Amino acid sequence: MLRVLREAPLVWFLAGASFAVLCVLALRKTEFTRRSVCLRRMATGAGLLTLTIFVALSLYSVRSYMLDGQDEADILSISAASLHGQPMYHAINSPRFSYAMVYGPLTFLTYRAGLLAGGGRFWVLRAVVVAANLLLCLVLYSTFRKAIRRGAALALMALPLGELLVQARVEFGLRADAWIVLATALAVRSSLIDSVGAAAVLTGFFVGIAIDFKATVAPASLLLLLMLYRRGGVKPAAVAAGVAAVVALAPFTLPNISLANYWLWLTVAGREGISVGMLGWLAAYAALLTLPLAALPLCGVRPGRDTPIGRLFPELVLLICCVAAATAVASKPGAGVWHFWQLVPILAADFALAAGSSPAPDQERIPRAVLIVALGSTAVALSYLRRDVSALEPPSAAVSKELSVAEQEIGGYLGAYRGRELQVGYGDRRSPIESLRYIPVLRGQPYTLDGRFEIFFQPFPSGILRKMDHCTNDVWVIPHGQRPFTFHYVLPPELHDTFVRDYVIERRGEEFDAWVCRPR
Repeated sequence: MLRVLREAPLVWFLAGASFAVLCVLALRKTEFTRRSVCLRRMATGAGLLTLTIFVALSLYSVRSYMLDGQDEADILSISAASLHGQPMYHAINSPRFSYAMVYGPLTFLTYRAGLLAGGGRFWVLRAVVVAANLLLCLVLYSTFRKAIRRGAALALMALPLGELLVQARVEFGLRADAWIVLATALAVRSSLIDSVGAAAVLTGFFVGIAIDFKATVAPASLLLLLMLYRRGGVKPAAVAAGVAAVVALAPFTLPNISLANYWLWLTVAGREGISVGMLGWLAAYAALLTLPLAALPLCGVRPGRDTPIGRLFPELVLLICCVAAATAVASKPGAGVWHFWQLVPILAADFALAAGSSPAPDQERIPRAVLIVALGSTAVALSYLRRDVSALEPPSAAVSKELSVAEQEIGGYLGAYRGRELQVGYGDRRSPIESLRYIPVLRGQPYTLDGRFEIFFQPFPSGILRKMDHCTNDVWVIPHGQRPFTFHYVLPPELHDTFVRDYVIERRGEEFDAWVCRPR
C-alpha cells in the first residue's frame, strides 16, 4: 500500500501543495510586500525547476533508441509502407490485410515526412519530437502571459509540464501524443487572439490537426468552442467547428488513406473492454488534472461572470464529459493516462485566465494559488525524475553494437536478395533488433505482419497464414538462433508451424538469419 501511494502522482501533488500551504502560514505575520515577494519567488523557482527538468529530459531523449519499441516501430513501419503505396488502413475483409493501428492519419504522415527528411536516421526523427516539445514550452508560456505576469507565468509552467512528466517515455516518444499536446496548446493560444475571426479560424485549424493525430481528442475541442462562444456567440464557434472538420477530413483525400476503413477500425477498437484494475489509477490522474482549479477559490480568487470559467455550469458539464470520455479510452488494454493529455493545456490555461481576471481585491491572494499549484506540480515532476531518466537512457554499449550490427546485416541482406521481397520477422523473445523492421519497408519492401493483433483480432487473420503457406514473401530475416514467430503470444502456433514447414535458413548472421522458401 505504501509503495502504491509513493508512486501515485496525486499523492505527490498533495504533498507539494501542503508544503506550499505551510509556507504561506509561516509567512502570514510577515509584512505584506515582503510576504508577496517571497511567495512569488518560491513559485517562480518551482516553475523554472520543472521547466528545466522538462527541457533537459527532452534534449536527453535524442540519445535514446526506442522508448516503446512495439508502438514506435509499428508507426514507423506503417508510415514507410504508406510512403510506398501500401494502404494506411486496410479493410478487415481485404486479402491484403496484415496490420492495423488506430492512430490518425497525421501521425503516419508526420513520421513519413521525418523518414524522408532524415533518410531513416533515427536521431533525426527524435530531434523533430524534441523540437515539438520545446515549441510546446514557448506556446504554453505565451498563453499564460496573456493573462498573468511574467513570474506567475513561469511558475505555472510547472502545472502542465509536471503532468506530462508522469509518462515521459510517451511524451518524448515517436508517437502521436507529443503532437496532440502541442496542437491543443496552439489551439488554446489561438482562441485568445484579439481578433475573434482570426481566433476562430486558427483554433479550428489546430483542433482539426489534433483530431488528425487521434480521433479520441475530439471531445476536448468542445471546451475551446465554448470559449469562442463566450467571446463572440455562435458564429465564431461554428466557424471553428467547420474549419476543424475540413482540416480533419483533408488527409483522407490523399491516395491510400481510406476514411471508411479508419472509421471501421475506430468502431472495432471502441468495442474493446476496459481494464477495471486501471480505473483507480486513472481516477487519481483525472483528479491531478482538475484539482489545481480548486486552489483558486481556496485562495480567495473568484473569477468574474464573463471569464472562461466564470459561468461555471456548462464548462463543468463539458469537463466531466471530457474526463469520462478520456477515462473510457485510457482504461482499454495497452492504453494509459496520456489519453487525458489533450485536456492539459486547456485546464492550465483556464487556471491562468481565471487568476488573471479575478477582481482587484483578490490580486494579493493570487500568489498563494500559484504557489500551491507550482509546488504541487514540481513535486510530481521530481517524484518521477528518476524513472524518467531511466526510461530515456541511451542503449548500453553492448546493445548499441547489437543494433549497429543488425542494421548492417539488414542492409547486406537487402543487397544479397535484391529484387526479392524481404521482411524482418519475430523470434521467440523480445529483442531491441526487432524494432528495426521498418528499415526494409523504408527501402520499398512490403510490410505484411504486425505483431499487435491481440488488440483487435480473434481469431488471427487467415490471409496471413495463406501468404506464409504459399511463400508469398520470399525472404524473412529472423533474430539469430531464435524460434521464428513464437514470442508474441498473439501469433498462433499455426504461423510458426507453417513457417518452419515452408522456409529454411539460407544465410546466418551474428544478429539475423535469412530464411527463404524451401525448394519445391
